[in-house]
Amino acid sequence: MREIKFRAWCGEQKRMFNKVLIGNTSDPSHEDYTAHCIYRDGCWYHSDEHDSVEFMQYTGFKNLEGKEVYEGDILSDVESEFEFFLARVHYDESQGKYVLLDWRGEYTGDLDEWYECPIVGNIHQNPELLRD
Repeated sequence: MREIKFRAWCGEQKRMFNKVLIGNTSDPSHEDYTAHCIYRDGCWYHSDEHDSVEFMQYTGFKNLEGKEVYEGDILSDVESEFEFFLARVHYDESQGKYVLLDWRGEYTGDLDEWYECPIVGNIHQNPELLRD
């Protein structure tokens, strides 16, 4: 069975929560979690601060360094037939799989072919990596 877990980016706090408990729980302060997130008024919120959050799901892949690969991660050493570049992990709902997109948002490959590459950042904390 695949492991389902999330991390969450809180833009207001400029903070990444790496272990997130989603929904209601009898013990939201449990020490295993860095954030307890709840759904209210059409948005997800970090319950302690009432700031909205954006979730990134674990893809089920780990790179060669053993780091878990999440949606929004930026991978390096992804080579096309023309150049060396960086790519971000994105879930493509129409294909039902994780893919890699370049800085223009164009498809560069399937994650299952490139997941072993180093993770150099993510789209929230390191957006400059994907700028032209």
